[in-house]
Amino acid sequence: MTYTEEQLNQCREVVICILDPDKRRELAHNPNTTPETLDYLSHDVDWGVCYWVARNPNTKTETLDYLSKDVAWDVRCGVASNPNTTRKTLDFLSRDLDPDVLRRVASNPKNR
Repeated sequence: MTYTEEQLNQCREVVICILDPDKRRELAHNPNTTPETLDYLSHDVDWGVCYWVARNPNTKTETLDYLSKDVAWDVRCGVASNPNTTRKTLDFLSRDLDPDVLRRVASNPKNR
């Protein structure tokens, strides 16, 4: 099997980050991180990593939908703030019990 240079770089990034949550957060926060890497990071045990995935403009709508069901309110706030979040996901989050999530849903550009 042959890998492209981009695929190899993505693998290196993930391997470097496996043991260091700060590195995983940096990768999740980086606007140049690929949607595929962000999808992988969305399953991280560290809520801070998931928060930055939720805020990243490269995060796919399917990943944002998945993160909208996270137990951490911070992560759901990140999803509600992301301009790429679909109307369907925002509607789901509009029933959230956390007031911060509801404020972010109301301020999302798709709700203006």
